[in-house]
Amino acid sequence: MGLDPIIKEFRNFLYNNYNSFKVGKISKRRFKYEEYFDCINILRASVHFSFEKIGDSEEGRALSLIKIGHGETKLFLWSQMHGDEPTASLAILDILNFFGASDEVNGVREFLLNNLSIYIYPVVNPDGALKYQRENINGVDLNRDAVNLDTNEAKVLMTTFKNIQPHFAFNLHDQNSRYSLGGNNLQAAIALLAPPYDESGSVNSNRSDAMKLIGGIKELLDDYIPGHVGKYSDEYEPNAFGDTFQGLGSSTILLESGGWAGDVEKQYLRKLNFVILLSSFLMISKKSYERIALSVYDDLPMNERNLFDLIVKNVSTDNGALHEQISVGINTYEIPVEGEDTFTITTKVQGIGALIGFTGLTEFDADGCSMCILPNNLVCKSIVEKIIGEVILKREDINVIQNNAQKLFQVSNNGALQFCDKTEVELNVLIEDGFQTENIILMQDNIPQKIIANGVLFPIHASKV
Repeated sequence: MGLDPIIKEFRNFLYNNYNSFKVGKISKRRFKYEEYFDCINILRASVHFSFEKIGDSEEGRALSLIKIGHGETKLFLWSQMHGDEPTASLAILDILNFFGASDEVNGVREFLLNNLSIYIYPVVNPDGALKYQRENINGVDLNRDAVNLDTNEAKVLMTTFKNIQPHFAFNLHDQNSRYSLGGNNLQAAIALLAPPYDESGSVNSNRSDAMKLIGGIKELLDDYIPGHVGKYSDEYEPNAFGDTFQGLGSSTILLESGGWAGDVEKQYLRKLNFVILLSSFLMISKKSYERIALSVYDDLPMNERNLFDLIVKNVSTDNGALHEQISVGINTYEIPVEGEDTFTITTKVQGIGALIGFTGLTEFDADGCSMCILPNNLVCKSIVEKIIGEVILKREDINVIQNNAQKLFQVSNNGALQFCDKTEVELNVLIEDGFQTENIILMQDNIPQKIIANGVLFPIHASKV
């Protein structure tokens, strides 16, 4: 039957007025534990919510539960059980700020608080968050500890869930930004799932309710990110909390924040989390999700891994007789700087060949250039430091590049690609571990044309000086 007009109107208000509720003190994915809970404490002055310590992390950091509202329907949200997946944790700050505001939707606020009891367990894995790593401090993936409960964080999560016995549970995560959707290879901004509770993927009443609510969320997002909403893998994982909670009778929704063009710090996806969750609260309060057809959920395109950060097409090898031109798929990875809220970038070649069926978030036609690296990275470093939008090289810099550039790969006698570290791979393959490179130079007739620095492609221009 489609989205309730009242839900749609509330969604529009949230989207259009988001900046009024955003807690701007934190606007990056990497934040300190103390900084986050400083924001919580500031919000407590204007928002009426309870706040209690429910345990300690493996390193002794306090684990806390927030409760807002006093209604019969109980919701449970938990975020950042993977320490490097913080988008929803930031949206939670904005949601709390919303409940402390006063404006034209006061009636909706009062309705939500009277009908719902909302329990929020933010930053489940503070030790991992501090290091911006997936696992906890002992190297355990908390989302594979729902059965053994070997970690403090997992024990607290399970105990809290059983104490609350929520009607709906929201499992809030981030996924890799290189997931695509369906056959169109559009980037997956949001992926959703009603996790299965058994191997056969059975659907009982609480999982059906989760599916219908997800259908409503998809329709919420159609006006903003059409074609960028998909379904996470529905393979049953008995050690995961979402699958376990679904089996314990709570309608459980997995929400994964993926990627969005130009949104490196995922602030737009943070905004979408804010809109999704508050709108879902209203759908649950009004039970309007019950009118959403299950087919909306069933028709969601599945997550696929068909994206590279950069595809460079028509790269020449040194043996045109065998393989004149190929495509190269390049991905970038963030390396956290310990003790700081920043990171460095490492670049990896992870696909090579025709790469049919794959898309680059950025694509570039090399037009027959060869792909080279610089063993002497001093010149590259000076180039990167001066990047403003293009690279200006002096004549002496170009001479150094010409003298030191080394082909990234060549075609060996057996037709395989031989990398400069002597490793051979067949053409038309994906390379899981990849070949880490420094900055890459595209050369034509021994003249540098482009540089790939930190995974970004820049043109090179010779200085007139």
